[in-house]
This record gives sequence, C-alpha cells and structure tokens, in this order.
Amino acid sequence: MSISKAVALAEFTDPSFGGGPALLRVTIPSRTPAAWLPLVGDPALRYQCELLLGPGHALHLSNVDYAGGGLPVLDVEVI
Repeated sequence: MSISKAVALAEFTDPSFGGGPALLRVTIPSRTPAAWLPLVGDPALRYQCELLLGPGHALHLSNVDYAGGGLPVLDVEVI
C-alpha cells in the first residue's frame, strides 16, 4: 500500500482484473510488523511511499464512504 493518496490515485486505481477502483484508508496499530520501502527499495520508486505489512494480518472493514462522488473510500483496521 502507499501512504500517499496522490500516488494511490494516480497509479493504483485502474484494476486490471475487473470491478471498480477503491481507496483504502488503513488504521495500523503501533508495533505492527511492517517494512517502510523508501528506506530499502528501488530509489526510482521511493515516491510511491510503500508500506508492506508482515504476513498473517487481516483487515476489518468499518466503513465505506461514497462522499464526493469519487472513488469509494474503505475504512479498514489491521487486526
């Protein structure tokens, strides 16, 4: 996932597998194992601000926001 809404909108909202695009607004508890890729990834891709979570996490969907008539925003929490 990218923590940059601008990057997510520009690069990750054209699904190739059908269905429609959506944005995830993710709440991640402190101390959740994760990798901040701008520190270790390809320098040419640092602008993507990607964060990878460790294995075994699930997401709890708490809300879907259709406000503004744009993409739906799904509020999820890592559990």
